[in-house]
Amino acid sequence: MSTAPQMKQAAIFLIDGHPFLLSAANEAESPAVAEVEKLGFADQLNEIKDFLGLTVTQLAELFKVTRKTVYDWYDGADPRAGMGARIETLNHLLHSLAFEVDMKRLKQVWNLPINGESFIDAVNSTIDHYDLKAALERKLEELAPRMVPPACKPSGITSASRMSDLGEIIRDSDVSR
Repeated sequence: MSTAPQMKQAAIFLIDGHPFLLSAANEAESPAVAEVEKLGFADQLNEIKDFLGLTVTQLAELFKVTRKTVYDWYDGADPRAGMGARIETLNHLLHSLAFEVDMKRLKQVWNLPINGESFIDAVNSTIDHYDLKAALERKLEELAPRMVPPACKPSGITSASRMSDLGEIIRDSDVSR
């Protein structure tokens, strides 16, 4: 018999537009039983906030609502019709895609309109769940090159070589007078 701790396996599924956490029950209880729990809006907001590195103010900006509305959601108020689906769709999308960029940089470019629409505009559009997911995926692909961190300075350049380059520029400007 193994003394290693048993790891609980789980997966998040989107069923009828609602995320569900499916986790296998402990084998000692019943191998055929699985627990299913719906993720609440507060949990989904926290996941979006953590994944994108947002503040409550930025979360409100993302969904084009007031900070009070976001705090109301955290206190258990249900989002207006359509908003709940947008929150769920974005949360599911962020968990389902493998990104090669730092998603915490999204907030720096989410208002940038590419092909006529920004990421925030796409999040807040009135299209249905499946079209919204596809639109957000496209926006993330379009914004990905702008979310790459700035390139590091080449290692071959030293402050001494930059100073000599500056000297050349100054001498060249004196000659042209």
